[in-house]
Amino acid sequence: MRLFWIVILIFVAVALVVAWAEMRSGSQAPRTASTSAETADAIVPPRSEDRSRSDAGDPTRPESDSGQPDESSRSAPGSWASASPPTAQSLAEELLASADQDRSEGDDGDVSLGEFFGGTPTPPGGPAGAPPGHVHEDTLRESENPWKDGEKSTIEHSIVKKDDGRLLVDGLFEINGSGTPDDPYEVSWELLMSAAETYQPRLGMTEIPERIQMLDNAHVRITGHLLFPMIGADAKEMLLMLNMWDGCCLGTMPSPYDAIEVQLTETPSPDVRRFSNYGAIEGIMRIDPYLINDWLIGLYLMEEATLRVGL
Repeated sequence: MRLFWIVILIFVAVALVVAWAEMRSGSQAPRTASTSAETADAIVPPRSEDRSRSDAGDPTRPESDSGQPDESSRSAPGSWASASPPTAQSLAEELLASADQDRSEGDDGDVSLGEFFGGTPTPPGGPAGAPPGHVHEDTLRESENPWKDGEKSTIEHSIVKKDDGRLLVDGLFEINGSGTPDDPYEVSWELLMSAAETYQPRLGMTEIPERIQMLDNAHVRITGHLLFPMIGADAKEMLLMLNMWDGCCLGTMPSPYDAIEVQLTETPSPDVRRFSNYGAIEGIMRIDPYLINDWLIGLYLMEEATLRVGL
């Protein structure tokens, strides 16, 4: 029985403490609100009428000969409230005026946009009214201006053998070798990727450049990242890529233009498959487009290939 009354007293004490805490928090809220209001009143500047009254009753304030307060020390009533930030239109007008002024002044030491980007400035006999540094299309050679009327001009196929034995293909790509088993072509990924300029079947572009066709059935050597099958310890197939890719989530997934499906003559050793991710492939190149509903899945194959790692 005594324990029962002790529990009752504890509950009553807790209820009293909670009620007292609520009353105290309620009394502090109005006090805080009043304090905030006083602070706001102190921050807000007085109205013009109140300021004029205080100025009139202030004996220490300097006055002019006429007995009126000094105009230099008195601001216009409400000027602080009527001032507005500059609008977007006014800023635009100022910028345009500044640009016109700079253009009218000019500066012979400035480099024109045409000269900055490697263009040919307009000669004295150029089009009338052309601004300084204007690049006149007629003054550019075709090789310097591949873009015309919004479309890239077609570069005629050409092979030039240089003094050092290298081949200059289409004036853009250099190839070492002669395409034979003893002297294979050494090609770059830039050359292989250039096929996308004229060969994208899903876009109606079905012309494979001649610089790519010349590699068909030729012996080619190229270096890149290696990707072996996840299963099949005796598999002789692999993928040679421009960028590193783990076959799933890490790296850059290859496109048909920067990857080669390789058929090796020998099965790579387990150590090579496990620890090697970069090497050189040499074999017979095949240009063999693999399409599914005009979508290009693969373009390059290499058969009878040998692998060299540890480069």
